[in-house]
Amino acid sequence: MPRRHLSRTSRLVHVLTVAVCVLPVAAATPCAACSCAAATSLADSAARADVVFVGTFVDTIEPVPSIPGLRSSADEVGRVFEVTEVRKGAAAVRTEVRTAATGASCGLEVMEDGVYVVVATTTPTGLTGGLCDGTRLLTAVTASDLDVVGAAQAPGPVALTAGSLDVTSPVGDALGSPLGLGAVLAVVTGLIALMATLVARRRRSGSEPPGDPLR
Repeated sequence: MPRRHLSRTSRLVHVLTVAVCVLPVAAATPCAACSCAAATSLADSAARADVVFVGTFVDTIEPVPSIPGLRSSADEVGRVFEVTEVRKGAAAVRTEVRTAATGASCGLEVMEDGVYVVVATTTPTGLTGGLCDGTRLLTAVTASDLDVVGAAQAPGPVALTAGSLDVTSPVGDALGSPLGLGAVLAVVTGLIALMATLVARRRRSGSEPPGDPLR
C-alpha cells in the first residue's frame, strides 16, 4: 500500500475515533447556564420555603453514574450540612438537601466547611434546594435578617436523610429526550461502521497486484 494511503487512513481512523469518544461527552455538556431572577432578601426567600436552617457544609453524596465516567450537571446529589440552628420548619443535627450536581443546572454551590443559611423545600423524598432558592453564606446576612425569618430553635437529634438518588443519563439529559439519546447512539454506530468499511477497503486495495502498464 502506498505510504500516503496509509497516512490518510491513519488520520481518518484517528479523527473518527476521537469523534466517537468526544460526541457523548459533548452531548453531556449543558446548553445553557442556570439563570435566576433578581436577588431577593432572605425574608422573601424564606417566605416561599418550608425549612430554613444555619449549618456547615460537610459532605456530598453522589449517585453511581448510569454511564461510567460520565455525569450530567442535572444529576441529583445530596449536600450534607451539620446544623447549628433552625429558623423555620424542622431539620436535624445532620441534614441532607438534594440538589442538582452543579450550578450550571441551578444546583447549590457550596464550599467545604462553609457556613450557610440554607433555604429548602420539603418533598416526599426529603429536602430539596437550589441556586435560586435563597441559600447564602451566613456572613452575607445579619442577625436581624435571621430574626425576621423566625426564632432560633435547636435541630433534631436524628440525622435527616433523603430517599435514593435519581441518576440522569448525561447524553439523554443534554438532548432532552430518549429520542435524542437514540440519535446520538445511531451517529456513533454509523461512525464506527464507516471507520470499519474504510479500513477494510484500504486493505483490499493494498492487496491487489498492480495492473500491467502496457495493457
